[in-house]
Order: sequence, then C-alpha cells, then structure tokens
Amino acid sequence: MSGSVKWRRRLDWLIDRLSKHKKGPDPKTRNLLRLALYQLTFLSGTPPYAVVSETVNLAKRELPGREGFINGMLRTYLRTDPETLLPDPEADPVIFLGVKYSLPDWLISRWLDDYGPQLTERLCRQANDFAGTTFRVNRLQTSRDQFLAQLEKETTPSTGSDNHITPTIYAPEGFTARQAGELLTSRFFRRGTITVQDEGAQLISYLLHPAPGQVILDACAAPGGKAWHLAELSDDQATIFAADISEKRTRLVTETGRRLGLHSVQPLVADLCRPLPREMPQCFDAILVDAPCSGLGVLRRRADLRWRKQPGDLEQLATIQLQILTNCSTYLKKGGRLVYATCTANRKENQEVVERFLAVRTDFSRLPPDRMTPPRTRKWFDPEGYLQTFFFEPGGLDGFFAAVLERQ
Repeated sequence: MSGSVKWRRRLDWLIDRLSKHKKGPDPKTRNLLRLALYQLTFLSGTPPYAVVSETVNLAKRELPGREGFINGMLRTYLRTDPETLLPDPEADPVIFLGVKYSLPDWLISRWLDDYGPQLTERLCRQANDFAGTTFRVNRLQTSRDQFLAQLEKETTPSTGSDNHITPTIYAPEGFTARQAGELLTSRFFRRGTITVQDEGAQLISYLLHPAPGQVILDACAAPGGKAWHLAELSDDQATIFAADISEKRTRLVTETGRRLGLHSVQPLVADLCRPLPREMPQCFDAILVDAPCSGLGVLRRRADLRWRKQPGDLEQLATIQLQILTNCSTYLKKGGRLVYATCTANRKENQEVVERFLAVRTDFSRLPPDRMTPPRTRKWFDPEGYLQTFFFEPGGLDGFFAAVLERQ
C-alpha cells in the first residue's frame, strides 16, 4: 500500500512508542502494524474494529503467535490520543516535522534553512496532499470551458461517475479530476483532446512565450508534455526539437504527438551536456532547459521518493544542471529567451544554479517580472524574480521552479 510507504516514518514512530520492547517488533510484524495503523490513522472508510479484526486474522495465518501482541498494540492505539504520541515540537522542530509529516530530517533541515519555519510547514503539508489528477485541454481542438460543458452534458447520474472536476486557477487550459480512470480511457484522451499534466508544469510553457515560425529547443524533453504544450501554444506552426538522452523515453514523445494529432515537435536523442548534433539547428529563438532534478516538488505523487533521495544527490544534480544550462545557452540567439525549470523545492538546484550561471555568462540576465509576456505570467513570480509554484495560494500544485533568462 503506497500510503503506508509514504507515511512510514510516522507509522514507525507510533509503533516504537506503543511497543514495550526496546528493539521493537520484528520486520514482518512491523509491516503488518504499518498497514493497520495507516488505515486507523488516515483512512475513514473502514470501522476501526474491522481493521483490528482483519489484521489479527491475517496475523494468525501469516505470523502465528504474534496475533496477541498485534491485537494489544492496536487496541492501545485506539485508546490513545495520537497527538500525544508525536515528538515535542519545542524540543526539536526538525524531528517533530519529520515525524508528523513523515519526511527525512535532512530534507526538513534544508527547507528550514532555505525557506524558514512557516513556508517549510507548508511544503511538508503539500508533500502529502494529493487532490487528484490534473489534465490539459488541447486548445487546438477546443477550449477548456467548451470541453467541461460537453463532459458535464455527457455525465449523468445513471453512469455513476463523480469525478469532482474543478478548473485550475492559474493555467487556462487545465482542470483537475478527483478520479481520473474514466477520463484516461475515454475517447477524449484517445483523440488527444486532453493530456495529463500538472498545473505547475503547464505554467512553464507560457514563460517561453512560443510563437508560430520560431525554432525552439526543449532540452531534457521526455516524455514530452511541455514540448507538445509548446506546440499547442504556437498553433503547431513552430519548429520544436525535443531532445533527451534516453532513446526509450524519446519514443514517448513521438507517441504523444501521434495521439494529439500534432506535427511540429521533432524528437531527438542527444546528450545535453555535450555539443548538439550537427543535424540540429545551431541557433534557437527560445530554449527550455527542463533540467533533471531531485523531484522534491512531486513528492506527493511518488510515495517512495522521499526515502530514496540523499543530500549528496542534490550536489551531483546541481553540477549536471549547470552543465546542461551552460551548454544549451550557447545555442540561444541574441535577444532570445531561455527558461530554466525544475520540479524540485531546493535552492541548491534552483536559485543557486541560476546564480552560478549568471556569474559566468555575463551576456545573460534574468528577465524581471514586469517584462514578462504574456502579461498574466507576471503575477506568478516572487520578489526575487523566480517562479515557485510550491508557494502559490491556495496550493494544490506540484512544486515547480523557473527562471526566465534573456541573452543580451
């Protein structure tokens, strides 16, 4: 169960507080307790007595002799106020936040250093808040309002469909569905009318301000969501090169274009840390560097990601990101626009990479918000001049970062 993986640290803390043994239960018993405590703590669909009964019965079959211990621990938990089992926030804020939101201490410490306590707690909440799947309506086929009106017309009470669909606040072509299964198998998806893409990701393409006739490079493009969004925004009349080092993932770009019925994106396999292949253009009107990153902005979608990343990963990624940004920047024409973007909440991979780049490439400057086009994108930027969707109100977006650079 992905929920018990995501909340593993908090569940283990509860188990260790409830256990009378210093070493805690054995791994198999612990796994069974994790599943039960996850249901008792975070799911309300099953009555507590049923959770305890089913867990004890499972223990009788799989862990004979441990059912009494498991039954006693779960019943003790039900008689206890869960908040009293959490760490003391005054004693150690890092451990408190780490246990409460089930995140590693190193990440909490980094966020506290980067953003302070108030914004850190917001990031912690967002890391566990998954409110549904966001789609992008293909503006070359229909508008969002027209599509949602048609969808509502075709959805009747007799179908039993209740997706809780809401339009996105910032992205004009987006909407979020609480249940995405029916939409993913619908004719709308098969015909390319809708595509899965988080609202934060949709905003990145607007920053490049693509236009018909432009030659655009999408670096690190696979699986191609932003590349094909750029195609839609430029009326499928730009020339867009979607470059990625992975041949397998590059094939996904082609498959998506076929489904969308668009033709202006050309997938290419290329190492973006090295000079571009000669068959590619050597000068672009606009470049998107969608850099490989730690993915800390999409923790809510990937249950195990928080446990797989280490602080050293961020250092290595920042080096690669700067290499890609520096290499790709040489192919931007004078007066052209380059967008550096990640899906992470971490200054080392975000602001620090941009600052290191600008310190060397003095022919580039960060475009201030008052010069952003289209104009509606100006309000997306913070006082530093960066887009950081993980601090947008009222929330609900994946954590994307972007800086818009211009070559003098």
